[in-house]
Parts: sequence; C-alpha cells; structure tokens
Amino acid sequence: MSEKKHPIVFRFASVFPAALARIEMHAKRSGGPLENIELQFMHRNKVYVGQTFASEMRQEIRAMKQQNLDEEVAACRARKRKKEAAAREEAGLIDPWHGNSQGPIREAIVTAHWKYFEAEDRSDPADLLTTYGVDENGEEVVHILSKARIAAFEAATLDFFKKHFPGSVRHLRLDLDEEVPHFHAVILETVEKTNKTRGTQRLIQPSAHPLLADYELLQDVAGEHYASVGLVRGRKHGQEVRDAKETELPLPDALRHVTPREYRNARARTIRAKELGIKQQERDLGLREANVFLDEVAADIKLAAAAGAEREAVETKSAAEEHLKRAVGKMSEANAYVDAVSEGLEAIIDHRVEYEPAEQDRPERLGDGPAARKPEEQKGLWGRIQPAYDRLVTFARHAFLLRERVYAARDLEAEIDRRAMVVAEAERAAGRAIGSDMSAVLSAIESRAYEDGDFPGAWSLSKKADQAAVRERLDGMSNIALRRCYLATRDAVAIVVEHQDAHDRFDRGRRVIELEADRRGFDLETGRHDPKSASDPKRATLHTDQDSQAITVTPRGDQRQRVRH
Repeated sequence: MSEKKHPIVFRFASVFPAALARIEMHAKRSGGPLENIELQFMHRNKVYVGQTFASEMRQEIRAMKQQNLDEEVAACRARKRKKEAAAREEAGLIDPWHGNSQGPIREAIVTAHWKYFEAEDRSDPADLLTTYGVDENGEEVVHILSKARIAAFEAATLDFFKKHFPGSVRHLRLDLDEEVPHFHAVILETVEKTNKTRGTQRLIQPSAHPLLADYELLQDVAGEHYASVGLVRGRKHGQEVRDAKETELPLPDALRHVTPREYRNARARTIRAKELGIKQQERDLGLREANVFLDEVAADIKLAAAAGAEREAVETKSAAEEHLKRAVGKMSEANAYVDAVSEGLEAIIDHRVEYEPAEQDRPERLGDGPAARKPEEQKGLWGRIQPAYDRLVTFARHAFLLRERVYAARDLEAEIDRRAMVVAEAERAAGRAIGSDMSAVLSAIESRAYEDGDFPGAWSLSKKADQAAVRERLDGMSNIALRRCYLATRDAVAIVVEHQDAHDRFDRGRRVIELEADRRGFDLETGRHDPKSASDPKRATLHTDQDSQAITVTPRGDQRQRVRH
C-alpha cells in the first residue's frame, strides 16, 4: 500500500424505532435504494449480529415501556398516592427516552477510502476482490481490492465493537456488494435509574456511553484502535475551530457529512445525464476487463521468466544444459498458453464460445456459442484453447455478467422511450403543447439508431443475406447454442420495437431460428429435444444436445425476467 495514511471513517446517525424495518429491509437487499449495489455480489456480505433485528428491538422497547409503567404505578401505590397511580395507568405506555429532535437509537457506519483497500500486488488472484463504482462524471470504474486488507479491517472493527459496545449492538454486518467495504451497526444504549417517585426505570440514553456523548472522543479512540491496520484519526476539525477562535484567525471550512441518500440521489442524477453515452461506456467496460485479464497473463509470464533466470544462474554447467531443455519445454508451454488466451478471447467476443453457469450436477464451464463454426473447425478451436481453459472460464463469466447488464440497460432505455412517447401522446390528445424538455427527449428517441453490436449474441439478418452462409451457420449451431441465440434475439426484438429497420433485422433472425428449431424438433422455450416432433427427420439428427436445466422467459407485468427450472 502507498505511504499515504487514510483516515478511519466512523459516523453515527440518530434514528427512531420506526426506521428499523427500513434498515433491515435494506440489509436484506429486499427494498430501498439498490442502484448502488451489485446484487450478484450479495453472497459476499456477512451478518455477525441480528440477522433479523427490527421486530426483536421493537418488542424489547415495548417490554421496557411496560416495565417502566408497572414500576411507576407500584411506586405511587407504595407512597399511598392512589390518584397518581390511577392517572399513570390511564396515561398508558410512554416512550422510554427523553423527547427531542433526535432518535434514541444510533446507526453506525464504519469504512475508509477505497484506496486503503486497493490491491497493489496483483500477482495472487486469490487475494483479489472486484467492486464497481461511479466516478464524479457518471462513468463506471472498477476497483481491484485486497481480501487480506479487508480481512484486517474486518477483524479490527469486530474487536472495536466487542471492546467498546458490549451488550449494546443489536445488528452488525459487513457489506461487500457495494463500491467500498463498510460496516453497518445498530446500537441500543440503555441505563437504569431508580427513585422513590418512579421506581426503577430502564431508559434508552445514548449519552450514557462516553463515545456516543463525545464525538471527538470517539474519533480519538477509533484512531488509536485502527492504527494497527494502517488507518489514522480523521481531521480534528473541532480543535481547529477552537484554536482559530483563540488566535482570532479565520475559522476553517465547516465539514458536512453527505448522507447515503444524498450520495445516491446525486449519483442517480449524474448517471441519468450520461445515458446517451451508455453505449460507448459498455464497450469500454468489456475492453477494460479484457485488458486486466491480459495484464495478469503478462505478469504471470514475466514472473515465470524471472524465476527461471534466477535458478539458471546457480546451476552447474552440466545441470544448466538439462535445465535449458526444460526451459525450452516451459517456453513452449508458455507460448501455447498465450496463443490459447488470445484465440480464446476472440472466440468469446465473437460468441463462438459461450459461458455456461454451474448446475446441480456439474460446475461452470464453456460451451459452443450461437456463432459456432463447423464441427471440425469448432473441435480444433477447443483443442487450441485448452491450455488456458480455466482462465478463459473466468473471463467468459465476466463477459456473461456484462452482457446481462447490457440487455438490462437496453431494456431500461426502451422502457424510458416508450413512457416518454405515451406521455407526449397524452399531452397532444389533451390539446396541450409539449414542453422543450419533452421535445428534446422525443428528438433523441427519433434520432437513436441501434447497431447489431448493441445486442451481443443476437442474430440480425438482412433481406439480402447469403442463404448458403445462413445454412452453414445453422448447421454449426448446437441445440443449446441455437436456444441462446434465440433468447438474445427475442430480447433484441422486444427492445427495438420502435425502430423499424433494426426490428425487422432481428425479427427476421428470430423467425429463421424458430423455423430451424421446428425442423429439428427442438423446443426453444423448454430447451428439450424431441426428434419425433421434428418436421425434417434429417435435421432432427444433426444435433441431439438439450438443456438439462433450461432458462425460460416468464412475463410479469411489463417486465421480462429470466428464471431457472
């Protein structure tokens, strides 16, 4: 890590019990703002305390109210104050905290700048963790973080809460599905006070804890605690203000913490402003993924060459000759590996090879893609890319996830266009003029043109397509590859419905695939192959593979979702 010391970020927010359900819902990723979360990384998150905590805390607070009521009524009766006891019973349960503008519960967020977690040595893939973020210009950025540094931060934070808030933590979790690793904690600090008038009252009182009562003390203690993992105390703004007042110097600029809601809203506005450039952004994402992958390959080769040179320097002359023979073999393996990576990447990008997610009876793997070539050519391709097969599976997985995000973006773009046109039509029907903002949106929709490359894996077919080339491509596509191409093409048809030229090309490809599936006896919806139902017996035996765990498209309202059977 660089020599720069990053500050520990320790923030507390005051919340009322009514907000606990919202906090729990967001913790489970079942609601609330989710646009800054990579849902495919949810499995990384860890909950240490309070998997479900909202209802338990509300029950605990209600029990405190009832206990306080019983104690106060009993104290009144012990002092022979029957009227006061009756009045207190009539008043019923009251909140066990002093009323003010702040809630009695504290929600804590603990984190540090993402550069603190950044992995500088990327030679060990097992130590690397990828997260995504958005910069100030709305462009997506990729962070490569160190799992070891995250683990050190995790251990230090768990120790901090165990040491300084024993018995007060009702919920504690580590989120690793957002841009920067961070902890969330919900703290309920209680005290008991006894007097003759009210008996023993159990109250929620954050100020009873010194670290909750004194924010500067909290920062001092946190700075000392996290020094062991390379973090330091944040800026001493309070002390700077006092020093400035004493010396009659200008006061330092006020610090203001930006809430997560404000941050998300600002980021949403920026992303929306960049929607017209989303096409190039997605291409850049794929290129960056490929560059990262190739950089890792180059680093592996350089490390292997350096290790070989060091060993060769200490070998005797006779042993060096034998070592040279082995080195030639290693160099041949390295060349085969580099060639396999290069050709494999091209095959994945061209959809001759596709990623197949893990199923119950097998792990993840690569399979023939919708653009697979003739069987003999495809067999030769598989043989040449075998030396880098494991690496290519990793890259193909990333490409698969990126493709899903491309279609989600296209779907959102098409839905926004459709809603804008519905609103404009309603305005015209009502005889109202369309504003300048709406006119700009409609102009952008009319000028938008989709290219075939905007829909990876889909088949765009022009009227003048070479029939021999079409037949050759169909012959080379397995049943599974045919189905994947169909799903991508059908999505493309639905998205570009307002753009006639693009819609006709993709719809023509869809109809060709459906005709070929009927000739083979292959059900595109279920992924099952039934040669008996084939309209062409010869085509039925061309490919006999089928999906063992097919993906179908189930409509729900106006949204399309992919589900497994």
